[in-house]
Amino acid sequence: MELREIVERGFEGKAVVDNSKITLGDIADGWLNCKRKLGLKYERSPAKELTNGERLRIYNARKVKENVLDIIEKGTESLGGRFQKVSADLFPQADYDLLSLLSALIELDGTRYGVCIFTVREGAFRYIDGPKDTHQLMAEMVLYLAGGELDYVVVYYADREGENGVSDPFLVSRNDQRAKSALGLLEEITSNPGSTSLPTAEISLKYKPLKNGDNSVEIVAWQCERCDYYEVSCPGAIYSKYLGLGVLGKDVAGEGKFKPDKLKEKVEEEHVEMLSRLIEDALTRDRLRVLSWVCEVFFGIEVQDAGKADS
Repeated sequence: MELREIVERGFEGKAVVDNSKITLGDIADGWLNCKRKLGLKYERSPAKELTNGERLRIYNARKVKENVLDIIEKGTESLGGRFQKVSADLFPQADYDLLSLLSALIELDGTRYGVCIFTVREGAFRYIDGPKDTHQLMAEMVLYLAGGELDYVVVYYADREGENGVSDPFLVSRNDQRAKSALGLLEEITSNPGSTSLPTAEISLKYKPLKNGDNSVEIVAWQCERCDYYEVSCPGAIYSKYLGLGVLGKDVAGEGKFKPDKLKEKVEEEHVEMLSRLIEDALTRDRLRVLSWVCEVFFGIEVQDAGKADS
C-alpha cells in the first residue's frame, strides 16, 4: 500500500547524522567513556541503522535548538548586546567541526560568550544542575580551539517536549590542559589506527540496599546499549545476553567484595569467573569514586582520576 511508504520515502536521503566527520562530542565521549567508539567512527566501521523514531528525535531536537537560538538572539539584542550566528569561516584556524556544537556568539558588557545548546527529555530536565561531564569537556574544547576569541562558553539545556522551557545558563571556563589531552586522543588514534586494541567503556553496577546492610548488585552497560557499534563492529564491555539478568549477587558490607548469588544459574559456566572479576573491578572503581568525593567535599583534597584508568 503506497500510504505506508510515505514516511519511509520521506526519510530516504535525509542526512540526519553525518558520520563522515569527527565532532567534539565524539572526542569528549571517547576521552571520558569509550576510546574504542571514537576509533570505530574514525575508521568508519559498520554501525546500526537509525530507526525512524531516532531520526525524528534528532530532527525535532534540531528544531528546538533553532527556536531557542532565536529566543537568545532577541533577548541579547534587547539587552543591548551583540549576537552573531556561527558560520563556517568564523574560526578558520580550528581543525574540528565547531559548527556541530557552537551555535552563536554573544557579547554583553564587553564579555564574549560562545553559546552551546543541548536538548534533554522532559524526565531528565528536572535533574539538571550544571553541564554534564561530556558537555563540560566539549565546551572546554570549544574555548581552546577558539584561540582566545571567547571568554566563556554558556551552556543552555532545552526540554525536547517544551514543557520545562530552557534551563538557567551554565558558564564554562577555560581548561586548556584537559582540552588538549582530549584532543590528543584523536591524534593518537589517527596516527596509530586499530580500534579493536582500544579499551571499551566500563560496565556499571546497579545497587539496591538490603536489610542486612549489603547491596544487591546488577550489571548494566548503558553506554554500550546506546552505542551504534555495539554488537555490529564491537562486542562491547559485555555481551548483551548478560544484561537484563537481574540481581547476580551481593556487595558485602564491610568486606569490600562481591558474593555471587544466582550467578551460576544465569550465566554459562565458563563465563562465571570472568563476570565475577568484572563486577569486582567495578565495585573497586565505585568505592574509589566515593572516596574521592568524600575527600574533596569534606577535606578539600582532590584525588585525580579516582577509579578511572588511562584518562
